[in-house]
Amino acid sequence: MITEPEESWEAEEGDGGSAYGPHSDDGRPALNGPRGDGGWGEGSGRRGLLPGPRPEVMAGLPPRPSPLGKLPGWLRGALGGVLVASLAGAALAYAGVLPQRHRGPDMHGYRIAQNPCTAYAFDAFGTAVESTDSGVWPAVFEHTARLDRAQCGFVAQGTPTQGTKTSYTVQVDVSLHRYSDPAAEFEAERAVDPSNLRVTTRTRAVPRLGDKAYLLSFDNPTRILEVLSGGAVITLRLESTTTAYGTGPDTEPPDLPDLDRLTASLAAAARAIMTTLAS
Repeated sequence: MITEPEESWEAEEGDGGSAYGPHSDDGRPALNGPRGDGGWGEGSGRRGLLPGPRPEVMAGLPPRPSPLGKLPGWLRGALGGVLVASLAGAALAYAGVLPQRHRGPDMHGYRIAQNPCTAYAFDAFGTAVESTDSGVWPAVFEHTARLDRAQCGFVAQGTPTQGTKTSYTVQVDVSLHRYSDPAAEFEAERAVDPSNLRVTTRTRAVPRLGDKAYLLSFDNPTRILEVLSGGAVITLRLESTTTAYGTGPDTEPPDLPDLDRLTASLAAAARAIMTTLAS
């Protein structure tokens, strides 16, 4: 009996078989594999006329080009330049050649949220001058990108003695330098009155107060206590005014108070102000 030859199929990968698949009725090669209904279509385990590349063919082909290869040449060059500049900048910043992220001075948690001249801040000072009447001034605030500042004050009336009376004024200036370290400027102003550039007659260090502290003395009844604590500069300016009760040709000039004896009470006020700033 003569039978029709079975259609030949391409051998599985690696069997060295024919690369030809089944043909259609009109003699053209079928492009798809068999479907589940007996026809030909995609999805079968066999391949049609256009099988995928064989491993031995893939091994001889160059690698698939990168998606960047489709970009215009000028754009690839620009991206490369940006990458090189970024890497170079990072390397220089790490090495310390370029400035890194700026870090301001240590603020010790200080902030100006209220009047630094609280009622209790000058308790020790009021006791030292035997105050009969005292009070604080309202604060004036200033806030900028680099500096927070508050100015306030305290006034006290001393007990009258020997026909004279003395009043005391303490002007307080608090400056919080959030961007630059004020240490250099602080040291430069240790010998002059910053308000009028009057040269001091004496400057001495005050121990155990902030990072550094100086008491500035002048040839008039004025003392200035300057305190540096991280990025904060606290200045207390003490001035006294003494007047006599009577006037006449025999009236003697009143004796000036000893302001140096008030150094400890000024330092106590400065510590109280720093506590308020940190709260």
